[in-house]
Amino acid sequence: MTMGWDKMRAMGSGATRAAANAAAMLLLAVVAVLALSAPANAWWNDEWQLRKKITIDASATGANITDPVGSTPVLVRLHTGNFRFASAKDDGSDLRFVAGDDKTPLKYHVEKYDGLLSEALIWVAVPNVQPGAKAEIWLYYGNKKAVAAADAKATYDPDTLLVYHFNERGTPSLDSSVWANNAQSVGQPAEGALIGNGVRLTGQNPVTLPASPSLTQAAGAPFTWSAWIKPAAAQPNAALYSRRDAAAGNALVIGLDNGAPFVEVTNAGAAQRSGAGAPVAPSTWHHLAVVASNGQVTLTLDGNPYASVAASLPALNTVALIGGDTSATSSATPVAQAAPSAAAQSPAATAAD
Repeated sequence: MTMGWDKMRAMGSGATRAAANAAAMLLLAVVAVLALSAPANAWWNDEWQLRKKITIDASATGANITDPVGSTPVLVRLHTGNFRFASAKDDGSDLRFVAGDDKTPLKYHVEKYDGLLSEALIWVAVPNVQPGAKAEIWLYYGNKKAVAAADAKATYDPDTLLVYHFNERGTPSLDSSVWANNAQSVGQPAEGALIGNGVRLTGQNPVTLPASPSLTQAAGAPFTWSAWIKPAAAQPNAALYSRRDAAAGNALVIGLDNGAPFVEVTNAGAAQRSGAGAPVAPSTWHHLAVVASNGQVTLTLDGNPYASVAASLPALNTVALIGGDTSATSSATPVAQAAPSAAAQSPAATAAD
C-alpha cells in the first residue's frame, strides 16, 4: 500500500487543548479569502498598498467546531481567484498578516509561494479562535521594499513538538516547530498532495524521528498526533506511526488494518488495540488524529470520534517511525510495497501531509 502523507503534527502537554487542536487542523478547509481588496477605516502600515480580508469560519456553516480552540495555525491558500500575484513581490516576501484589530501583526510562515503558477500556501497563527464563530484577519501586500518576515517556529506554540510539511527533496524533513526535531532519514517525496507536497510511504523507506529530549513521552502524559493520509489500497496491519521500547515492553502504534484506522497501546508487554470501525475509502484524503488524555486514547477520523482505548500512554524515549514498525513480533506490520501503477496514481497511500 502506498500512502500519501500530507503534514504531520505531534503535541505534548496541554491535555484540555488536545482534542480541540486536532479538530482545529480541519479549519484549513474553511478559510475564505475575499476575492477583492477590501476598503478599510484604518490601515496597518502606509508602506503596504493593498490588503485583503480573510474570514476563519468555525461556525456550523464552516468547520463546525464546537470545542474551545484558542490560538491555532490556519492554512491560507492563495490563487488567481483571490489574490493579485502581480501586485506582490515575486517571492511573496512582502506578505504580512494582521489581526482583526488592524494593529497586531500575526506570526506566519510560507510553505509554498509560486508567483509564476499563482499558488501560495501560508500558515498563520490566528489568535483566539472561538467555537461556532467567525473571525477576521487581514493580509497586506504590495510593498516592493519589504523584506521577508516569515517565522515558522513562532507560528506554533511550545506544546507543538514536531511539524513536518514534507517539502524537502533528497534531504530529511525539517521540523517547523521551535524544537528542531528534524527527521533522521529521507522520505520518498510525493507531489500533488492535499497541501503542497507529501511523502509516499511504501514500507521500504520509513521516516525516522529522533529520540530527542523534547520528544520524550512520560508515562500517562497527554499527547496528540495528527496527519492527512491517502491510502492507495487496503492492507492488513499497515503501520503509519510506531514507537517502541523493547526493553520495557512499551509501544504506541497507529495504523490501518484493511483500511480501518486503529491505535494500539502497549504497557509492559500488555497490548490494547482499538476496535475496528468502517474502513476508509482508498485514494481519498482523510484527517487522522490520536489524542491521549486522562487514561483514554481516542482516535478521530475527519474530525469525528472513530475508536478509543481505555489506557494511558507508556513512557517512551526511543526513535519513532513514520510508515513502518521496528518490531518483528508486532501485530502491526510495515506498509507493503505498492505496485508501480498504484504508486503513480496515488501521491500518498499512507500518504502524508
